[in-house]
Amino acid sequence: MSKAPHQSGAAYDGSFVPSVQGLRGIAALSVLMDHFYDMPKGGMYDIPDPGFLPPLWLWLQSVINVGGHGVELFFMISGFLIPASLVRHGSLSRFFFDRVLRIMPVFVVLHLALFAIGPIVGYKFFRGIDLTSYLGIFAANLFFVQDALGLPIAQQNAWTLTYEWAFYIWFAVTFSMLRVGGKMLGAP
Repeated sequence: MSKAPHQSGAAYDGSFVPSVQGLRGIAALSVLMDHFYDMPKGGMYDIPDPGFLPPLWLWLQSVINVGGHGVELFFMISGFLIPASLVRHGSLSRFFFDRVLRIMPVFVVLHLALFAIGPIVGYKFFRGIDLTSYLGIFAANLFFVQDALGLPIAQQNAWTLTYEWAFYIWFAVTFSMLRVGGKMLGAP
């Protein structure tokens, strides 16, 4: 393995690409600005004038609204990084274990808090939901299958995780098929 120019003694495995991390930062900042300006105007609070930002010039508002495309940029970056991560991990179990450790701790804490506190404080998402529906929606959202089951998403800010897990599974299946296909053809 070759050494990266910025590292003095460690072998460089290609897993950290500064320009890709820079794109991630730009994507994150653009999504943050878009949410900061637009999100409170609709959604669960429906605040007509959120007060976070003053009225903006139309050109600046247009620039901020482009930030919504940061999510698309994240998806493209994932499409680039996931296959390399699968190869680097060397096995599906290590890959998925790493994914679970990165995503699930924070997600589960927020999920449990939402479903425990939401009904108590009168969050409108829970209005008119009986216990059976509550449990079904809880489980479907916990395992990111709410869209597939036609159920509502509980954590509005986590909608992309459903797609992220679909990417992980899709790439894992493809990775497995390529490995099996390669072994069947006698490839090392």
